[in-house]
Amino acid sequence: DIQAGGARADLAISKVATGSTIMLAMADLAMSGQITGEGPSDWKQREQWKRSGWEPNSIKIENEDGSTSYYGVRGMEPFSTPIMLASNMVEILKESDIGDEDQAAEAAWVAAIMAVSNQVVSQQYMSGISSFFEMMSDSKRHGQNWTNRLASAVIPTGVAEITKAMDPYARTAYNMGQTIRRRTPGLSKDLPYNTDVWGRPISYRSDIGGLYDALSPIYVSSDKKQEPIDKELNKLEKY
Repeated sequence: DIQAGGARADLAISKVATGSTIMLAMADLAMSGQITGEGPSDWKQREQWKRSGWEPNSIKIENEDGSTSYYGVRGMEPFSTPIMLASNMVEILKESDIGDEDQAAEAAWVAAIMAVSNQVVSQQYMSGISSFFEMMSDSKRHGQNWTNRLASAVIPTGVAEITKAMDPYARTAYNMGQTIRRRTPGLSKDLPYNTDVWGRPISYRSDIGGLYDALSPIYVSSDKKQEPIDKELNKLEKY
């Protein structure tokens, strides 16, 4: 279109300029920590952050009482697409060992590819395909988890959300039967809790309330419930 000249070229250039401006603005927000990507590659560090209220692929909001809330944007396409692409690119570049200009250009190109990959694989369909091939590559290790996810598909998402509203705690399921119970209203409460590293039950309930959690697809996390030891570990960067 640019080579064609005229109105087609003007429109194409405008699209490129608009897209670049949006991505740069999103990247600036990611650099300042106001939007998050997938997080650090070190899973221990990532779990430590999550215990402190941080959530991946989210918008960070400072509340009037001094606390911080994270609003998940995954699933809110197309709005979430530039946010997740920009934030993941920034995080990948932060972990890259960049020297001269050639290395910087290569790192930016690799970061862009990986960010797009993260975005594509995060979609529900591609996530299912990815987990299927993971299971086929090592069925002894991943087979049980895959069959549990397959069993969870039997219960519609809407019904599972009702279950979550009635019982906001994460529950452990070791087989297909327990997985179905975990997503069925009234049957999940007999299953054992999932707990964090400090032995606390993991709750899906946000500070906004159960009605919001039942009706809204946007997951909300807050730093209000973090333990003092987590604050100190974050300061010391110990995971």
